[in-house]
Amino acid sequence: MKIGFIGTGSMGSLLIDSFIRFGALQPDQILVSNRTAHKALKLADRYPGLEVSRSNAENASHSDLLFLCVKPGEFKPVIDEISKVMRASQIAVSITSPVQLSHLESELPCKVAKIIPSITNQTGSGASLCMYGSRIKEKDRLLLESLLSSISRPIPVLESHTRITSDFSSCGPAFFELFCGKMGRCRR
Repeated sequence: MKIGFIGTGSMGSLLIDSFIRFGALQPDQILVSNRTAHKALKLADRYPGLEVSRSNAENASHSDLLFLCVKPGEFKPVIDEISKVMRASQIAVSITSPVQLSHLESELPCKVAKIIPSITNQTGSGASLCMYGSRIKEKDRLLLESLLSSISRPIPVLESHTRITSDFSSCGPAFFELFCGKMGRCRR
């Protein structure tokens, strides 16, 4: 199985690092593409076998499961680029909270899900909030939750509850880490 990641910024890299560190994925199972090739190439240097795609469309066409790790403002161009190459058997997973499942399903011919990871996933803990589109089957859900179980506790939530649940599970730990880091620097 090939797992693609479009976007290798802070959360995309965190997911890749965590999946490899905790043994869920091997580098040769991973394809990446990024707006700036430099970040993707740094990951390939760190993880021999990880493949850098020349474009998001190339990444999408070769991935069985594709994580979309881009900011809300970058989402539309990425969807436009990959929609023509995605197949019904593939799964696209957005980690971008504001992007609605209904929008993804209207733009992409594949199965779609939304996962909200957390900074705590880099330690193999915390929650990953999971929301599934109407085309996701039980085996797809189990596949995603099995993968996420290696780095977190997958918790299905209603999409309408994304904002409040992500504030507690994702933003809260990130702010706490920032706060503790600032406090540690103040003591020096």
